[in-house]
Amino acid sequence: MTSEKAPGSSVRSVFMDELVAQGYSQVELDHLTGLWPEAERVTNDLVGQIPPVGWFSLHKPFMAFVTVCRALDRLQAERGLSDEQVQLALAILRLRSAPYCKAERVFLARVHRLNKDDYAGLPTSVREFLLAVGRLASLG
Repeated sequence: MTSEKAPGSSVRSVFMDELVAQGYSQVELDHLTGLWPEAERVTNDLVGQIPPVGWFSLHKPFMAFVTVCRALDRLQAERGLSDEQVQLALAILRLRSAPYCKAERVFLARVHRLNKDDYAGLPTSVREFLLAVGRLASLG
């Protein structure tokens, strides 16, 4: 087993164990298992592209999240990823990268400050992410 596969495999185990604990059906788990390989490949590409989030800055992690999502949108277009694979890649990043986690947390804490024009300029994966976490209704 290579060092690249070991972290991903343990992340996958942790992720799937959590879904089992939440009561996901075997059909849902099998579906996610099918999406996992390409979502993990994309995540491996993105981990090295996460910009520095800084220590005291709120702007840097906010923009890091947007930058990661722009890169993810580009990879989605290039590789023909589904929206589900894109959101799964974000979930994998959440488990694998502390800087990404900080960027996501700061983004969620500050997204309410965006106006409609700012929101319209966000990457598609950000808007899908906001729908998934239930924050879209509070914007605009």
